[in-house]
Amino acid sequence: MNEELKFKSNNPQQEWDELLAEFRDHNVFQSYNFGEYYKNRGVRTNIGRYILLKGGKPAVIGQCRIKVLKLFNMAFLYMNGGPVYLSNDDPNLNVKNLKEFIDTLVNSIKNEYKHYYINIKINSESRIKEKLVLRELGWKIPVFQRDQPYTFILNTNKNVDDIFNNFHSKWRNQLRKSEEYNHCFDVGNNVGFVDRYISLHNEMCKIKKIGNLKLNKDDIYRLRKNMGENLQIIVGSLDKEDVAGCMILLFNKKAYYIYAASNDKGRKYYSSNSMFWYLIKYLNDLEIDELDTLGVDPLNNWGGYNFKRRIGGHSFEYMGEWEHYSNLLIRIFTNFLLYLKS
Repeated sequence: MNEELKFKSNNPQQEWDELLAEFRDHNVFQSYNFGEYYKNRGVRTNIGRYILLKGGKPAVIGQCRIKVLKLFNMAFLYMNGGPVYLSNDDPNLNVKNLKEFIDTLVNSIKNEYKHYYINIKINSESRIKEKLVLRELGWKIPVFQRDQPYTFILNTNKNVDDIFNNFHSKWRNQLRKSEEYNHCFDVGNNVGFVDRYISLHNEMCKIKKIGNLKLNKDDIYRLRKNMGENLQIIVGSLDKEDVAGCMILLFNKKAYYIYAASNDKGRKYYSSNSMFWYLIKYLNDLEIDELDTLGVDPLNNWGGYNFKRRIGGHSFEYMGEWEHYSNLLIRIFTNFLLYLKS
């Protein structure tokens, strides 16, 4: 791997996150602790952290999961949320730096491994110049995309009355109906909260017959262990029965709505609306600037899309997933594995 790009530090966690926070497109999936969660998630998986310096200052950084098959001289890299590159006010310079970082990274992989597959998922806003640069460098959109590149982002650091008034009228009416019932909400991240949410989430998956989206308890325990207080869970109950909940990640004044669930009783009493309103007030008290609802897909999940589009946030398209590979067979094989995993 190119030694010039490698991130070196005596205090890697603090320094990496401090560097990351300097970029406008920073996100929790590029944070040090989330990288450690990824590393602990896989067998024989390492984390690579890379930085492009310009004038002694970081211009682009990226953290990726690396899996090497030595027997086949093959490497698989997956960069979730990166690279991040919006480091200055000149968009042309940002694109130039992004191009140099990606080109250098790919060439270093080529020099070290005979076969490779690289997947990046850029959470920066979709722009034509960046997409053209990626195509120029030989990158393609995956055959099988795990996530749609669309989301809604809500400004949470303003007067809560203004946030309420920006809700769609139907959403507000559902919230008022839900408030007629005696919902109780708790927030925390101990094992008890994890167990309550997983139970609720997997119950929802059973009701909707989407077993592939069930949560694995050991995996969420690992996420909690690595993210610490930057993972929080809200669970709402009605008549002492859990009916709705969500799980969020926090990083540097941004929040990420990674999971949400409700059961039949929760849907009947619009518990998700009350839960989301509780979440907004909670984030507002923490002075969190924005909440990323992390993905919408009106084709395959109309309910989730319809709920999120009515919260008063602004629509946003990520740069999304791109892939680079050593040969077509590797591409087909890897996309097939991703399809099976989904």
